[in-house]
Amino acid sequence: MKRHLPFLAMLPILLLGSCQFEKSVKKNFRNYSETISEGIGVDHIKIIQNGKETPHNLFEFADDIRFVFNDVTGLKEKEGRVYPKMSMKVVSSKKETVFHEPDLLAQNLKDGTDLKPLQLTASLVPAFSTKDSPYDIYLEITDENGKGKLDYHMRFDLIDGRLLFFGKEGLDYEHIYLYNENKNTIVRDGKVDAKDEYTLMFEGISGLQTKDGMVYPALMVDITDSLGKKVLHNPNVLQQLTETGMKESEFLESKFPVTIRFKPYELVNPCALKAVFEDKISGKKIRAGGLIHIEY
Repeated sequence: MKRHLPFLAMLPILLLGSCQFEKSVKKNFRNYSETISEGIGVDHIKIIQNGKETPHNLFEFADDIRFVFNDVTGLKEKEGRVYPKMSMKVVSSKKETVFHEPDLLAQNLKDGTDLKPLQLTASLVPAFSTKDSPYDIYLEITDENGKGKLDYHMRFDLIDGRLLFFGKEGLDYEHIYLYNENKNTIVRDGKVDAKDEYTLMFEGISGLQTKDGMVYPALMVDITDSLGKKVLHNPNVLQQLTETGMKESEFLESKFPVTIRFKPYELVNPCALKAVFEDKISGKKIRAGGLIHIEY
């Protein structure tokens, strides 16, 4: 009987090993990403930032980010089709989950796919607080008809857009950006089409002094061409709030959009966009500005 003990002791280990997928780990030290494959493999993962491939992990607020998994293999076929699933989770530096979608492919691939080579894409618009950067993104591809999986993890930094510069003089903010309403995108390169409508957005303004529970904000907006001609000037977009005040609780939950429309105008580019958000009680301010090219 003793001669059979070694064989009996090894048998469960061999059976257990035969049921497991071979695990492979790939690390990309350029963008601090890691891919763990267990039964499902991928040839190459591309990161597309605002339509262009990038090797980096530095994104701007509300960028259009896409993770493209090229030539996904290892999924079990059923009548010539495969049924992949993909989940996404984004976690802040505070260990808070700021985004979670358990099945990104549910709408487009509910009936499976026969595409070969198989390409899967996950999209993300990181409209998160830059103060809680860096973030960790976790993507997992699984098989509806099998037990294989592929895990992708990347840590990324999130910064404010580079079009505008900011100067804080006692007040703080969450986000300030210029948004093209017609194209539904944030202006990043400074090119402004005069036919489109724009919004200069102020979000998460804080630090105003209160008086009987009220705050008294003011907001100046100015656009001047390179010869000093005024393209747009409003000394106080919030004149009514400056006079009557606003409950602090409502103010802290509010966004302050400034609509910008352009009329036919002879100007010399570049133009300087300037805005000053001010607390009329304390005199504290936030200054924002940048150069734009207005195209007629």
